[in-house]
Amino acid sequence: MAPRTEPKTLAEAQHVAAFSVSTAAMLAGTSVSAMYLACERGEVESTRLCGRILVKSVPFLAMFGVDSDAVNVVAEATSSLDPSGARQCTSRRKSSK
Repeated sequence: MAPRTEPKTLAEAQHVAAFSVSTAAMLAGTSVSAMYLACERGEVESTRLCGRILVKSVPFLAMFGVDSDAVNVVAEATSSLDPSGARQCTSRRKSSK
């Protein structure tokens, strides 16, 4: 199995279904904490997989105007994935009372 590598450019990000929050932050030019906050607020579409938050590549790339034809290739490839059990980011913060 080839080692897992995170995309380093928007062009490379077109070839994966989702990527880590830290990769999304690097691609967007924001801090990791700002990207977690954007996920929490629903500003960036994300899902949770085994406790790990992943940013969905198609909507993320569309936010930055990446060529829609290239994004559609990823969308078609991932459209058959079963989203059951997936949910939006939720805050990990404990409520203070």
